[in-house]
Amino acid sequence: MSENTTQAPATPVANLRETRKQMAEAKKRHPSTAAKPKAPAKKAEPTRTTLRWVFPEGKDRYKDGKVQVAAFGDGELAILRSGEKWTAVFRKAGKVVETLAEPGSFGRAYSAATRYAKGQAA
Repeated sequence: MSENTTQAPATPVANLRETRKQMAEAKKRHPSTAAKPKAPAKKAEPTRTTLRWVFPEGKDRYKDGKVQVAAFGDGELAILRSGEKWTAVFRKAGKVVETLAEPGSFGRAYSAATRYAKGQAA
Protein backbone atom coordinates (compact mmCIF):
# COMPACT_ATOMS: atom_id res chain seq x y z
CA MET A 1 0.00 0.00 0.00
CA SER A 2 1.07 3.51 -0.62
CA GLU A 3 1.26 6.09 2.05
CA ASN A 4 0.15 9.67 1.74
CA THR A 5 3.38 11.63 1.43
CA THR A 6 1.73 15.05 1.48
CA GLN A 7 2.16 16.56 4.88
CA ALA A 8 0.19 19.45 6.17
CA PRO A 9 2.13 22.03 8.16
CA ALA A 10 2.07 21.23 11.83
CA THR A 11 1.22 24.80 12.70
CA PRO A 12 -0.51 27.34 10.51
CA VAL A 13 1.75 29.91 8.86
CA ALA A 14 1.67 33.10 10.82
CA ASN A 15 0.81 36.24 8.84
CA LEU A 16 0.16 34.41 5.57
CA ARG A 17 -1.12 37.57 3.89
CA GLU A 18 2.02 39.53 4.86
CA THR A 19 4.25 36.73 3.62
CA ARG A 20 2.51 36.69 0.23
CA LYS A 21 2.79 40.47 -0.07
CA GLN A 22 6.52 40.27 0.66
CA MET A 23 6.97 37.55 -1.95
CA ALA A 24 5.08 39.62 -4.54
CA GLU A 25 7.23 42.68 -3.78
CA ALA A 26 10.41 40.62 -4.09
CA LYS A 27 9.21 39.26 -7.44
CA LYS A 28 8.53 42.80 -8.72
CA ARG A 29 12.03 43.90 -7.78
CA HIS A 30 13.72 40.95 -9.48
CA PRO A 31 15.61 42.04 -12.65
CA SER A 32 14.18 39.28 -14.84
CA THR A 33 10.65 40.59 -14.29
CA ALA A 34 11.57 44.25 -14.77
CA ALA A 35 9.72 46.17 -17.45
CA LYS A 36 11.37 45.58 -20.80
CA PRO A 37 11.75 48.52 -23.16
CA LYS A 38 9.23 48.57 -25.99
CA ALA A 39 10.32 48.34 -29.59
CA PRO A 40 10.47 51.67 -31.40
CA ALA A 41 7.45 52.61 -33.47
CA LYS A 42 7.59 51.52 -37.09
CA LYS A 43 8.20 54.22 -39.63
CA ALA A 44 5.55 54.80 -42.23
CA GLU A 45 6.28 53.09 -45.52
CA PRO A 46 6.75 55.31 -48.54
CA THR A 47 3.71 55.77 -50.72
CA ARG A 48 3.37 52.96 -53.19
CA THR A 49 2.38 53.42 -56.76
CA THR A 50 -0.89 51.68 -57.39
CA LEU A 51 -1.37 50.23 -60.82
CA ARG A 52 -4.93 49.75 -62.01
CA TRP A 53 -4.92 47.36 -64.93
CA VAL A 54 -7.65 47.83 -67.53
CA PHE A 55 -8.62 45.87 -70.62
CA PRO A 56 -9.17 48.34 -73.49
CA GLU A 57 -10.77 45.65 -75.64
CA GLY A 58 -13.08 44.58 -72.80
CA LYS A 59 -12.75 42.06 -70.00
CA ASP A 60 -14.81 39.46 -71.86
CA ARG A 61 -12.19 39.46 -74.64
CA TYR A 62 -9.32 38.83 -72.20
CA LYS A 63 -8.54 35.35 -73.48
CA ASP A 64 -8.14 36.50 -77.07
CA GLY A 65 -7.37 40.10 -76.13
CA LYS A 66 -4.07 41.57 -77.11
CA VAL A 67 -3.37 44.09 -74.37
CA GLN A 68 -3.69 45.07 -70.71
CA VAL A 69 -2.83 48.63 -69.77
CA ALA A 70 -2.06 50.53 -66.56
CA ALA A 71 -1.62 54.31 -66.53
CA PHE A 72 1.72 55.23 -65.01
CA GLY A 73 3.36 58.63 -64.78
CA ASP A 74 3.21 60.39 -68.14
CA GLY A 75 2.82 57.13 -70.05
CA GLU A 76 1.39 53.69 -69.59
CA LEU A 77 2.60 50.20 -68.84
CA ALA A 78 1.23 47.61 -71.21
CA ILE A 79 1.32 43.83 -71.36
CA LEU A 80 0.99 42.82 -74.98
CA ARG A 81 0.08 39.37 -76.24
CA SER A 82 1.65 37.91 -79.33
CA GLY A 83 0.47 34.36 -79.95
CA GLU A 84 1.17 32.43 -76.76
CA LYS A 85 3.83 34.87 -75.53
CA TRP A 86 3.48 38.09 -73.49
CA THR A 87 5.70 41.18 -73.54
CA ALA A 88 5.80 44.08 -71.06
CA VAL A 89 6.45 47.56 -72.45
CA PHE A 90 6.34 51.20 -71.36
CA ARG A 91 4.55 53.42 -73.89
CA LYS A 92 4.10 57.16 -74.35
CA ALA A 93 1.43 58.43 -76.74
CA GLY A 94 0.98 54.89 -78.06
CA LYS A 95 4.64 54.48 -79.03
CA VAL A 96 6.84 51.93 -77.31
CA VAL A 97 9.56 53.74 -75.36
CA GLU A 98 11.07 50.81 -73.50
CA THR A 99 10.65 47.03 -73.61
CA LEU A 100 10.59 45.73 -70.04
CA ALA A 101 10.39 41.99 -70.68
CA GLU A 102 11.08 39.89 -73.73
CA PRO A 103 8.32 37.58 -74.99
CA GLY A 104 7.58 34.92 -72.39
CA SER A 105 5.00 33.97 -69.80
CA PHE A 106 2.35 36.37 -68.55
CA GLY A 107 3.75 36.15 -65.00
CA ARG A 108 7.19 37.26 -66.14
CA ALA A 109 5.74 40.19 -68.09
CA TYR A 110 3.55 41.25 -65.15
CA SER A 111 6.51 41.04 -62.73
CA ALA A 112 8.67 43.15 -65.03
CA ALA A 113 5.96 45.81 -65.29
CA THR A 114 5.42 46.03 -61.51
CA ARG A 115 9.19 46.08 -60.82
CA TYR A 116 9.53 48.94 -63.30
CA ALA A 117 6.73 50.87 -61.57
CA LYS A 118 8.27 50.32 -58.13
CA GLY A 119 11.72 51.36 -59.34
CA GLN A 120 10.42 54.54 -60.94
CA ALA A 121 8.33 55.46 -57.88
CA ALA A 122 11.30 55.20 -55.50
